[in-house]
Amino acid sequence: EKFSDYLIIAPPLAPPFVDSAFVRATEQIQQHGLKRPTRLYVAHAENDLEYVLIGAGSWASGWQELEDADLKFHSEVFEDYYHDSGAIPALINGYQFLYER
Repeated sequence: EKFSDYLIIAPPLAPPFVDSAFVRATEQIQQHGLKRPTRLYVAHAENDLEYVLIGAGSWASGWQELEDADLKFHSEVFEDYYHDSGAIPALINGYQFLYER
């Protein structure tokens, strides 16, 4: 609860990188809403590492479907990019989203 803006690039949100406690915590936040206005930007490359594709896609879709007045969410997949090459454009777009430019 110390931050309200999040920039997440190529998150490996699949086992063994996250466990059931992480999944439960995410679901609890999604069910009960956010305590203050929050911005969340998530991105990965189309040709990313397999565990990123498995975890990031499903995790991001859960936030995409959430209707919460306190959440401003954007998810992006960089076509024709790989794990390393997608990081810089994701960082730039993420900062633009967080700072509304």
